[in-house]
Amino acid sequence: NFQQYPDMTTMVNSNSSMVVPMVESTFVDHRFCNVCGKRITRDMSRHMRTHQSISRFTCKFPKNQCRHKSGRFNRPYDYKKHLLNRHFKFDVGEIKKLHNLSDKLDHWGTCVCGVRFIGKDWLNDHILTDDVNKKCPFIE
Repeated sequence: NFQQYPDMTTMVNSNSSMVVPMVESTFVDHRFCNVCGKRITRDMSRHMRTHQSISRFTCKFPKNQCRHKSGRFNRPYDYKKHLLNRHFKFDVGEIKKLHNLSDKLDHWGTCVCGVRFIGKDWLNDHILTDDVNKKCPFIE
């Protein structure tokens, strides 16, 4: 009759004073991040990258225009969703609530600089471009 010991690394036999080391994966709930405590239902390795200090993408908008906690993203999908959700004003507000990035790309809206675009053109030709003549003047 074993019981889990409070530190989750050993078990105690309730019929004796014997302490038995346990295999960590036996009682560790892998659905919870051991760094932030968030419940993770799909891809723990992807979530763990959010805790890394090195990120592949950084929001190009100045900190005073971006309320994201770090402004850093490891996946291009998440980065583009952030840009559209936080820095592009859709003509129809409900578009922002769509879950998939691809569902948002064909809708019209306005950049913070006042120029109107379809979402995918705004991303590719105005925000993510290296052409300084096309790039939004508000990004760094």
